[in-house]
Amino acid sequence: MRSILLVAVAFLGSVGVCSTAAAATEGAPKSWPQEPSTFMGIKFGESLTAQIPRCPLDKSGHVTTEVAAHKGELCFAWNRLYKLNLIYGDSLDHSLRVVAILVDNKVEGYVIDLARQAYPETLDTLIARYGPATETNTIQWRNKLGGSFDCTVSSWVGKSVHIVLSEIGDKIDESRLQVSTSVLRETEAAKGAQKGP
Repeated sequence: MRSILLVAVAFLGSVGVCSTAAAATEGAPKSWPQEPSTFMGIKFGESLTAQIPRCPLDKSGHVTTEVAAHKGELCFAWNRLYKLNLIYGDSLDHSLRVVAILVDNKVEGYVIDLARQAYPETLDTLIARYGPATETNTIQWRNKLGGSFDCTVSSWVGKSVHIVLSEIGDKIDESRLQVSTSVLRETEAAKGAQKGP
């Protein structure tokens, strides 16, 4: 049995995210020549701790300012990933939460919540790195109070890796970037099947 570990803040109980169900594209994968085997410089299917170092902490338990000054470096501390800015462009300077999802202690996905104003730049960066989205949809995002807004969801769907960028995430002022491998999707599907209807 596989174990799933979220490295960072637990947040998966989405209230209004427009991406998860609507953009999950199943079936035969489309051709995607730039399908990655890494994301943010971390290889899928390998141990996180073997790939990046722990961040040095100050006496109060916070990441030291010296590390924060080393642009482009990536480290982890207190179940959070740090130094993600400059890996995918300035848009990740606006990241609010970064979660690495581990299956059997191996990196198999990410969820990154961004300030919504970073959405256009993030979309441009993903297109520059991975080519045009294999699918783009506009769907309705609804909040608990009944308000609804159009939400653009761009998906890059490959044989193993899926990347989904949603213009609106859990909150109206956030966007969400989700990356998953087939291992993560199969593990989540098996967990869902165990729970039943």
